[in-house]
Amino acid sequence: MAEPESSGDIRRILVLVDASRTSQAALEAAAELAARHDAELATLYVEETDLLRLAGLPFAREVGTTSGVSRPLSSEQLERRLKGQAAEVRQRLQALAARHRIRWSLQVARGRADAVALAWATPGDLLVVGKTGWSRLPYKRLGSTPRDLVRKANVSVMVYAPPPTPRRHPIVAVFDDPQSGPPTLALAAYIAHTEADTLTVLIPEAEAERLVPEVRRWLAGRGVDASLKLLQARDPEALTNTLSRERLQALVIHRNSPLIAGEVRQRLLESLDVPVVLVP
Repeated sequence: MAEPESSGDIRRILVLVDASRTSQAALEAAAELAARHDAELATLYVEETDLLRLAGLPFAREVGTTSGVSRPLSSEQLERRLKGQAAEVRQRLQALAARHRIRWSLQVARGRADAVALAWATPGDLLVVGKTGWSRLPYKRLGSTPRDLVRKANVSVMVYAPPPTPRRHPIVAVFDDPQSGPPTLALAAYIAHTEADTLTVLIPEAEAERLVPEVRRWLAGRGVDASLKLLQARDPEALTNTLSRERLQALVIHRNSPLIAGEVRQRLLESLDVPVVLVP
């Protein structure tokens, strides 16, 4: 697939990392993407001040994730654990950088994860965050950090959930507006960059006469191959129902699309077990 003209203007892939398996998988995927486009892989490990504050209280306890046993937790124990996790992240990054031959950096900061990530994100970043974190929320639940980031970030945000393997399903881009559609399509083409990836553009049927020619012009002008598919109804429930029946590798959609207005955005993020990218 040819490189799109703007490539979504991504110059740096910024990954918010923690000790969770989802975060580790997100870091692997981000490293592969950085290698394809010769982008910088910047990682951010945040020591949560709320946790440290709680651990300093005399009644603070933790519950083992496998044993279910409750035990005391001190701020000193948590400090050591966080430093150990940061060291593990650095080792993982060094191995990934050597394997993919990419530029990388690791910043360890203290604060609220969403606030720190928003402060570090700059125009041209793709911000990657795991769908669930180390707190091990129930299956399909969306963590508070990605929920806040997709609402507040002024950069594209990928909420990462491990997609099906191998890559046999398309990356789906929603093109429902002539202004927000092109940057959404550009970012989808940026992600669908290998021969193994295919791209499908989803267009509301009611807007097909107006939007299909625009999509075809955009694709032809950049040498990008894609299949076009019509969405039967232009409403949030139609998109959710359509995607729940589809097999896809990832979804790219504009954050302000009326198809994910209100609470539908969170329901969609929770229902899909693939990476979802929201374009600002």
